[in-house]
Amino acid sequence: MKNISKKLIIASAITLGLTSMAPLTSSVSAEPARVVISTQYLSVSQVKAMASFMRTSTGAPAIISATALGGLLSKVPYASVVIMAASLAANANSRAEVIYAADNNMRVKAVTTDYADYHTSYSQVTTFTPVK
Repeated sequence: MKNISKKLIIASAITLGLTSMAPLTSSVSAEPARVVISTQYLSVSQVKAMASFMRTSTGAPAIISATALGGLLSKVPYASVVIMAASLAANANSRAEVIYAADNNMRVKAVTTDYADYHTSYSQVTTFTPVK
């Protein structure tokens, strides 16, 4: 039985054109290269407004409402960034970073990245980092 399993793994590796015969437990897939699309700094007042919104709004209805509100407020400077960021309230890591920054009177650096070689509907990532 062990010989059949080894032969099956070797045959699969050769068929798939794999060049490395490293153990399956040590194989790590590399993430494609990313490029920065935009970098913006949100003021303390914008962060506090966003944190307030994040504290009160979570879930799918809140995301839909925030997206619609962002469209209505597209004429207000940075409103679309704040609304877009607030719509990510379901993302616990972003939510924690923004609430931490609001509680400590800090600004937030919002960095949006995408894959360097291609774009998919889910490939854009926005990260929030509290800054002084």
